[in-house]
Formats: sequence, structure tokens, C-alpha cells
Amino acid sequence: MSVISVKELKDDRSSEVGWKGRRHQRHFIVQCDNFTDSTPIAVSAAGIPAVGDAYTSVDEFAWVMRKHARTEQGQGHLFRVIVEYATYTDSRFTSSDSPLEKKPQISFTNVVATEPMQRDCDGKLVANSAGVPFDPPITRDQTRYNITFRRNEAVFIPIVTAQFFKDAVNADPFLGAGPGKVKVKIDSDYRAEGSYRYWETAYLFEFKLDEDGWEPLVMDAGFQEKAHIQIAHYEPGGGGPPSIEELDILQELAGPIYEAERQTMPPFDPTGYHVVKGQATLSSPQLLDGAGGRLGPGGEPVELAFCRYRKVSFRRLRDIGNLISQAMFGQL
Repeated sequence: MSVISVKELKDDRSSEVGWKGRRHQRHFIVQCDNFTDSTPIAVSAAGIPAVGDAYTSVDEFAWVMRKHARTEQGQGHLFRVIVEYATYTDSRFTSSDSPLEKKPQISFTNVVATEPMQRDCDGKLVANSAGVPFDPPITRDQTRYNITFRRNEAVFIPIVTAQFFKDAVNADPFLGAGPGKVKVKIDSDYRAEGSYRYWETAYLFEFKLDEDGWEPLVMDAGFQEKAHIQIAHYEPGGGGPPSIEELDILQELAGPIYEAERQTMPPFDPTGYHVVKGQATLSSPQLLDGAGGRLGPGGEPVELAFCRYRKVSFRRLRDIGNLISQAMFGQL
């Protein structure tokens, strides 16, 4: 007894969305080589998804909860296998006293963190009267809120859940928060109660709702700037060496850069100047112009953006978002 072929009936696919989550069905036709093959062989045939397998890339958080086979009417060697996926386990799969039937628990907490203050409440740059940022910077309390969602789940696969969302922020709106303003941390503990096996899973959503979210801009300032300094050559019979005052200024601005360049002066050129390029060390933090140079008087401070976290879609968590929204209005 063996299986000849397995073919999916794609026109028979179906999906359902409910308050608990999402369900999907796929249908397969399994052909065997003789009439004595039975449904256990068909339901376990190669090419039929196994219990615990994810649905498709469209919904990787829906897994195979069960599958069953039956003989196609009038075709003893053909069997229809129906595979059922779900993002949860409902009363179709468990009894009413199952831990999987318990309603989720939701909690809301405030978290206070200390962060550097680049601009005040009016958007004004935090700096001294000379426009120089304070070192160390002035800090302030930043209050943000967390929402923890706990529920029992039949399946937990870290590589497609916790690992996917690790060190990432939302790429799309979630619970009213715009992109880049929500992180999620997922923890799960395996439980065994009598005949029941399940995962007690907690989703911790961390919200940072200020303008920059989890990727705040950074003021372009520091103790170094790109130096671009002209030094007069000393050439016998012309040009003349830099004055003592010029040397003092160059030494302060360019430091070791000038010293190194001075040892390998290039041949004399018609301009009579040698350009030193490098980094100049500053005695105090200075605002920079976005190109590495010191910001000129009256210049608008430049803020730099960096990608601190990966951006991933939270659509896989939309059923949890819907439950949290219902709980906010007492409808869960």
C-alpha cells in the first residue's frame, strides 16, 4: 500500500476571522495505489502539512490544529484530507474546561525612564548662552506606558514569534500608535495540567509616543570637527614661514595633524599654501553643521537620524490588538 500522488484543491481554500483570532482550511486529494489503503495512510501522506506547521507567509501565526481524511464518494482509492489552521484553539478542538478556553489577561502600567534633553517643551535647543550643548547633558523623566497581554496558546515556535519581533519596532500603525513607536517582547512558559499541554504566553508592548518614538534624533555636536586649514609654506627666497601666532593657532586647531603634515610638506605650489585635512580636537562640545564642520553663528542646529531598530509589520499581532481594543471599551 502506497501513496501515488497528493494534490491541493486550491479553489476549496477558506479563511475565517473572529474575535478570538483567525482560522483557515486547505483541502487535498490523496491517490493511493489500491482500494485497501485507509484514511490513516492518506492523512499522514508526504505533502500533507503536519500538526504544528505554519499556514503560509500571509499568516505565519496560524498553525495546523488538526486534520482529518475521508473517502471521496464513489472513489475508493481517492481520499480528501482537510487541514485546519488557527491562531488559537477554540471549543471545536478542546473541552470547555481547557486552559486554552480561558480569556486573556490584560494589564496597563506606566514606566518612568531618564533620558538626555536635547530640546525643551517649546522646542528650544538646550544649550548655554553661547549655543554650546551642556556636558554632561541635562536629563528629564520620560513617562511611557506598557500593555501586557497574557493568554494560553496551543503552539509556541520561538523562531517565528519571539525571534521575529526581537529588537524591532512596528512598521505600521498599532493600537493608535504610528510607525516606530511600539516594541514587543514575547515570553512563554510550557505548562502541563492533566491531559492538557499548552504555552502560557505574555506579550509586552512598550509604547514611546513622543514625536521621534523609539528612534530619537541626535544633535550633531562633539569634541571634534573636520579641519581644513591653510598653512603658508616656508621656501628659501620666498613665502616665508608662518608667524609664531599662526603656529600657535594651527597647533591648537590641528594638534598632531599639523605636526605630522609638517614633516612631509609637498613641493611648493603657486598658491604658497598647504591644506591640512583631518580632525581638529575642540576643548568643549560644539554644535556641528551636518558636514563635520563647526556650526557658524546663528546657524540652525542639525539633528541626525539613525536606524536603531529593525522595522517589522505588526499585522501578525492584529488579533491581539483587536482584543486589547475590545477590552478598553469593556467588550471582551
